[in-house]
Order: sequence, then C-alpha cells, then structure tokens
Amino acid sequence: MRKQHKQSGTGRGRSQQHGDSGSGAASKLSVSALISEPNIWSDWQPALEISPLSWARVAGLLMREVEPEAVINALAPPLAAMRETLELEIADCVDEDPSKVSVTFEGFYDAFEDETPKALRAFLNGLETNCDFDWLRSSIANHIGFEASLMWFVLNGLAYASCYSAFDMSKINGDARWLAELEFFEPARMGADVFVARHFYKGVIKRFPFAKSPPFEDGVQPYREDPLHNGDDWLTRRRRLDRRFTQDMDRVHKAGGDTQALPTDIWIQDRTHNHWARAIETARVPAFDWRRQAAFMLRSVPLEIAAGAVERAIIDMAATTARATLSFAQERGIPSNEITYGQWFVWWREHWQHWDNPLFGSLRELCLEPDAAMVGDWLTRIDPIVFANFLVECAHGFVINEELGRGGSTAPRITSQLFHFDKFRPFKTMNLIGLTLKLWQRFCDDHAIISDHSELYCDFGVEWNLPMIAQQPRWPQ
Repeated sequence: MRKQHKQSGTGRGRSQQHGDSGSGAASKLSVSALISEPNIWSDWQPALEISPLSWARVAGLLMREVEPEAVINALAPPLAAMRETLELEIADCVDEDPSKVSVTFEGFYDAFEDETPKALRAFLNGLETNCDFDWLRSSIANHIGFEASLMWFVLNGLAYASCYSAFDMSKINGDARWLAELEFFEPARMGADVFVARHFYKGVIKRFPFAKSPPFEDGVQPYREDPLHNGDDWLTRRRRLDRRFTQDMDRVHKAGGDTQALPTDIWIQDRTHNHWARAIETARVPAFDWRRQAAFMLRSVPLEIAAGAVERAIIDMAATTARATLSFAQERGIPSNEITYGQWFVWWREHWQHWDNPLFGSLRELCLEPDAAMVGDWLTRIDPIVFANFLVECAHGFVINEELGRGGSTAPRITSQLFHFDKFRPFKTMNLIGLTLKLWQRFCDDHAIISDHSELYCDFGVEWNLPMIAQQPRWPQ
C-alpha cells in the first residue's frame, strides 16, 4: 500500500529553493543545513540507522537535485537487460544438462550481483544531471568495489519514493514503467536491490518450474553502507584500490592551476582547498569511506591547529598512561623493567573508551562552524577509538603534506614529536595502532624493558570501518 509523503521529498524544486548547484550561493550552504532538507535519496536512511558520516549521506546530498523519474528512465533498461542475461544463462545450463541444474534464489542473487557493475555503468552513462552528480559518477567510475552499494543506494531511494507515491508517471518512458510500478517495501524492511532480485526470480520460477522457491525472509538486508567490507573479496578490492591510489597520488596533489576554471561547487573545490581532505588522500582512504565525509564536515577547522592539539593531547595521555602503569606495577611489586605490554595497554586503552579525554575536548572547542558543530554534536555517539584513529591519520597526513610542500598552510612549520616524515616511505601514514606501538616502544626504552613482541597483536576490539558506537561489537572482556 502506497503512502502519502508528509513533505515534498522528491528532490524537485531544489534549484528554486537554493539556486543552481554550481552557483556561488549553493557553495555557501552548509551540509548540516542540506541534511535537514526533505530528499528521497536521504530520507530513507535514518530508519536503517545510517550514520551522518556515511558515504550514503554524501551520495544523498549529491543527488538532491536528481528527479526519481529520470533515474527510473535511465536505470530500468539496464536492469531489464540484466534480467534477460540471467535467464539466458540458466537456459544455457538447462540445454547442456538439465539433470545437473539446481536453481536457487541464493545462486541467482550471486549472479545478480555479478551483473550489477555492467548495469550500473549503463545507468550512470545514460543519466544526464548536474555537476554534483557528475562528481559522484566520476568517483564511482574511478574506484571499483562500490557498484553493488551504489545500486543498493539508488534502488532504496526509488523504493522510498514508490512507498510515498512520489512518481510523476507522465515523465516515465514506456519501457521503464515496470520499475515505477513495482510495489516496493520500505528500505528498512527489505533492501530494494534484494526486492528487485526477488521480482526477477519470480519470472525464473515461471519459466523454469524446477527452480526452488526463495526463502520467506522479508528482512533480508545486505550490509551495503560499507561497500569495501562487504563480501569475501574485500582483500582483492582493497589491493586494487591501493594500487590505484598510489598511481593517482602525484596527480591528486599537484597544484590546482586556474581555480577559476573549476565549478564553484563545494564538493569539487574540497579536493583542492580542504587540508583535511588532502590529508585523507595521503592516508589513501577509499573514496566513500566515512572519513571522507568527516573530513569534509571539518573543513572549516584549521588542520594545523587541530594536528597540534592532537599531538599535545596524545603526549599528555601517554604520560598519564606511564604513571598509571608504573603505579600499578609498584603496588604489586613488579620491577619497572618487567612490565608487560598487556599491563601498559590496559591503561592506554582506557583513554579511548570514553569521550572525557584531552584529545576530544580540544577538538570540540574548534568545531564552531555549522558543519563542524554537527560533528561535535555527534561525537558522543561516534566510537572514540575509531574517531581517534581518524584524527591520528589526519595529523600525520598533514605533517607529510607540509614536508612535501603540498599542505598549503601559512602557519610556521612546527617539528612534530610523534609524526615524522620517512623519506624512504613518504606516503606512509600512521594510524592509532602504529601510534600505540610507537608509544609502547618509547616506554620500553625509558624503563629498559625487553619486549616479548606481544604488542604485534595489538587489538582495540573495534571494527574500524564502523564509526558509530551502536554499530560496534562489545568491548573485549
């Protein structure tokens, strides 16, 4: 049953409200203000508890001007071609040896995912829109591993629009009406990509009666919010991404040239003018990782000031850890040179299990502009260990860029005590685990400890790709 949308959330009328997305007026809008605007590409996300730092939030904002009817007209033909291809593959197998053919929804869905990149490329090439979507399209084209996630995102937006009768059927082409007429579930109940696959599979059952019925499971929802960590082939995709980022590093960091030739769009300008974004590039963070969104939201915070605050806070926290560890050992009669990594790490990790520490306190003081203030407001719901890892990467990336003359900072260069430039590995950026090992080694040197190398198994007990506390597994006991 379709519902009446409580607001005009189809993306229509945005240009009249805000001006063209490439105009100077639009570039001055804060992302926090855009998030509050009704938008079918974003309005389905809160029900799935997708965090404000997710790539899906960025994609929703980039598509805010895109009408769902245009998406249906561009997406329906490639999906129909995909359906025909999948059925032909089954028919070919049946012709060869029917006795060895077992058709299940699980196997069909795997084949559906395999065909998704081809359909998605055809959709992206066939959709004409503004420079915001062009940025999204070029980012997807240049980075593999995101196809299934973007298909999930786009179809969920269409499903949400379908549930709230947001389509203007007069704008939809005849060969695309079948997609607009599907009775989608709300995305929180079933991922729209799964729904489309199940719809296709109904046709398979009619054509091939021996095909097994799909499982009755309305709540099927592949985890698409984090595309790089979805599926068994993550390592292969990550290696390809790393190679591509290495090849593109010099091109990305070259001077921007004539910036007047660039669109005044904030998303494109961000790659050139935002020190946080440049630091994240140096750390080789994938294109749609949540850290990209965080870097964009924090663009008004001077990274040279934030990096200094991060270093000072970490040095203070390391000193506090050392004092607590030595006190612990003294109370139990343990000589200082026999302290183990585990005994030190317990006190070090304690800093990161809550937000009441110098590192995050100093960051909150810098979050004054609307977008940065939104990050500051969300800090207590973001996992502190995961966010600390992001800050460490940005601080070290900033130091590396300054050493290479790519930072663009006008502040006097300050010698860092923690973050160093390695001329043999110039783009090697330290994360929280690397920083932990470094500080433990300093503690060993200060107290003549011979390490047993148990620190090599350093584990903070978190999923680094999940920024929100609610998404994290429990702390190790």
